[in-house]
Amino acid sequence: FWKKRCAIENQYAKSLRKLVESYEPKSRKDSEESKATHVKCFTRMLSELKDIAGQHELIAENVQDKVIQRLIQMIKTLKEDRRKCIEDQDRCLNEHQSSDDLLEKCTHRYEKAFKEVEKAKEQLIKVENDDSASKNDIKKQKSVVDSKQTTFNQCQAEYGNQLCEANRAKAVYYNEKLPSIMDSLHSME
Repeated sequence: FWKKRCAIENQYAKSLRKLVESYEPKSRKDSEESKATHVKCFTRMLSELKDIAGQHELIAENVQDKVIQRLIQMIKTLKEDRRKCIEDQDRCLNEHQSSDDLLEKCTHRYEKAFKEVEKAKEQLIKVENDDSASKNDIKKQKSVVDSKQTTFNQCQAEYGNQLCEANRAKAVYYNEKLPSIMDSLHSME
């Protein structure tokens, strides 16, 4: 708008100057006193019109220097602030998603460890019920169950910790970070 306004003001001033030049008296030999009153009046009107053209040029220049330059700076600042907000939002979302990804991995390890413990326990029951199995076989199977149970307990603890961490990250993201980013975006408007 302001750029177009400056162009219009400049074009108007240029047109006024052209009009004044085309109607200005060519010779200045005649003294001001010898001219007729209507000629003097017309000459003064042309002089005023020339001044008006200068004022329109001044308006265009001031709008260009003060308004447009300030608007350009404000737009640049707003774009930079918006870009920073978007980067912050992306960074926070990546943190949130990485926490969810870790939880997903822990969940799979936990489920796998649980299935292995169940399978090892079933295998122990089979070995204990098998009359042909030796005490050594039963002892080996019990040690397998114990190691699988230890792995399962570690995975269970890791899953619990990661679940708490993912819930905390989710709460921070939705309750603190995202609202502050949205507030900063709204404050720019």
